[in-house]
Formats: sequence, C-alpha cells, structure tokens
Amino acid sequence: MGHGARVLAVAVSPDGTTIASASADGTARLWNAADGSPRTSLVGHRGEVVGVTFTPDGRSLVTAGSDGTVRLWGAVDGDPGGVLRPGAGAVRVVALSPDGSLLAAATEKGGFRVWHRSADRVFIDQAGEGRSITAITFSPDGSRLVTGSQEGALRLWDTSHAMELSVLVGHAAPVNCLAFAPDGRSFVSAADDGSVRVWGRTAAEIHAARLEGGATADEP
Repeated sequence: MGHGARVLAVAVSPDGTTIASASADGTARLWNAADGSPRTSLVGHRGEVVGVTFTPDGRSLVTAGSDGTVRLWGAVDGDPGGVLRPGAGAVRVVALSPDGSLLAAATEKGGFRVWHRSADRVFIDQAGEGRSITAITFSPDGSRLVTGSQEGALRLWDTSHAMELSVLVGHAAPVNCLAFAPDGRSFVSAADDGSVRVWGRTAAEIHAARLEGGATADEP
C-alpha cells in the first residue's frame, strides 16, 4: 500500500536491503528493497515529511517534517526514538556526519542546530537571525560543516570547536546543494543564479563556474 500524497524524499539503507520514503501525507515508510513489499509506516509528524536519511550504521532513521521536528526511528521495525526541534518553522534540511555522531538540521525561519547524538546534547545552536538555511553538508572526516542560505551566502563551521570560521559570498540567489570532495580539501556549491562554485577548505575560493545554456564558462 503506497503513500496517499506526493513522495518528497527517499533513502536507501547502507546495506541496500531497505528503502525509506517520506511523503506529504505525513508519514515515512520502510520497504523491502528486494521485492518492493511494504514493511512499516512511521507515524508521528503532524504535516509533510520533507526529508529522510539512514544513519551510517543502518540501525536508525532520521526524518524531518514541516511540523518543525526531526524524529529518530529504528530502521528495522520503525520504533520511535527521540524528537528534536532545531527552531521555529518547518524543517527544511537535515544531515548526518559521515560517522553518524553529529546531526544537523535547519528550519525555514533560520533556526539551525547540531546535536551530538551520543551525548544527546546541542552542539551548535543558532537562532537564525533571518538567515534561512537551504543546504547542509559535512566534510568526509566530519571536522567541517558548510551551510548554504536563501540569500546565497555560505558559512563554514569547525565542528570540533563549534565555531563559525567564515562567511563565503559569491552566489546571488538561494543555494540548492552542497558537496565536499572525497579528500575534504574543497567543496562545491550550486545555486539558483545558475552558477557552480568550488571553494577551498580554508575558505579561499579557488574556482568558480557558471552554467549557461549547457556550456560552462570560467569566471574571472
């Protein structure tokens, strides 16, 4: 039995045996990857479920909702775990560090928090100050975190000391996605202004490219 509304996000467990889906019907669901049969429904959000991701060990699942909550679930049977609230407004993005120890989430009204999962405590807590975060990514070793915002700015964080290292300006429109290089020495951002930019981990921009009409042209 499928969802009753739009499916907004999907994720596959690390071992490839389980698919998780998140829907505007207010539920997330677990499916057997081998034959597509439904396993269980995760009910708890009061509104659209906009994001879903597995922890790296595959034992837990994280969902994000328009009700302003991030919820933890057992990945095998869907047992509910903790409920986290990153701030006022609907949760827009959620991300886990590669080792699963840190969980970051941000809301449409600018609330942004990072939790240390093992200690069950808030590690970074930002009220938002009007900055709506639209994308989050961790470096491969988890020591750096980058956020992208509605106004196009990026912020680079040191997760070891919960410090904001720098604000990176270049995009002129909302940032849609972020990704680190495998060696963690640079990261890439893409935005509604049609540009893809590559940045050094030290916060110095090392290259920028704008994609127009299917062609790529280097900017000075």
